Amino acid sequence: MKGALKMAGLIALDVIAINIIGVTVQAATPRMPTFLARRDYPTGIFANQLQVGDTNGDGIPDLITLPAYLNGSVSVQLGNGDGTFRPGPTSDTGAYVAYSFAAADLNTGGKVDLAIANLNGIVVCAGNGDGTFQSGVLYPINDSVAFLVAGDFNGDGILDIAAAGNSGVWLLTGKGGGTFNTAVLAVALPGSAKMSTADFNGDGELDLAVALGGGFAVLLGNGNGTFQAPQTVNVPQGPISEVVAGKLTRDGPPGIATGENCNCVLLYFGNGVGGFTGPKQLNIPWATGWGSLALGESPALRYAAFGGTRAKRSSARNGSWLVWWCAPHPLRF
Repeated sequence: MKGALKMAGLIALDVIAINIIGVTVQAATPRMPTFLARRDYPTGIFANQLQVGDTNGDGIPDLITLPAYLNGSVSVQLGNGDGTFRPGPTSDTGAYVAYSFAAADLNTGGKVDLAIANLNGIVVCAGNGDGTFQSGVLYPINDSVAFLVAGDFNGDGILDIAAAGNSGVWLLTGKGGGTFNTAVLAVALPGSAKMSTADFNGDGELDLAVALGGGFAVLLGNGNGTFQAPQTVNVPQGPISEVVAGKLTRDGPPGIATGENCNCVLLYFGNGVGGFTGPKQLNIPWATGWGSLALGESPALRYAAFGGTRAKRSSARNGSWLVWWCAPHPLRF
């Protein structure tokens, strides 16, 4: 498999706290999921952004939260290995106007690092491997960037960073060792907002899904740091508040889930060649004020959601999960 399939990063923004709910889909034929239980964890800060990663090297996923605006601190909830979490350390990243971030091994040092969208550029913070992070290095961008994902978009085996701004999608190609080249405008796409990455057409190269107000655009990657012309999809209940990519069925290709202001999620099922069917609507009546959504897979359901609530193996094996952030609740898992 090509290095282009290396990817990392979930996006979670614009809310006060987190609800994490497991869902299961038992077959490739699209059908609505069922929900698992959740638990609540107070964050103690205005934690409106979330990523998951093993920050202290114990092999157990941790929760990483970052508050937006004028704070710069990142906090870790350390995983206990049984689906529960305990308070961990807090680090000053130097990113004081943070909007979104990705957690990945950016310098191939075997530790989780952070890339943070900081309005006027990208701040990269090296992880220390003990749940703490070093103060970041700023890579300026001549645009207002608020959202990003990490992945190998040029096929050299080194993680890159794609960031969405007012002008479109910017790409910072990795040089290795956790350093990056100057950002270039990869796709002119005014109004680009939240974004996610997956291989939608099965060619072994990473693609992008980018929110555009009343819909989203799919950018098929060429594997050399460039992308094909945007394919736009309008959503019936737009504007959308989130777009995430991942498997919606156990054996199917990646699809796209969009968060809507109508207290619902729309599911678009990928056909494996870059097209989509749908949407199917998933109503979330209690999700008032929520602003972010994450989608992932639980191969054996040891954890329903990256170390989340443990559930019966028979009820959610090889399923998927969805994550909603809703105000004003505490961290829910």
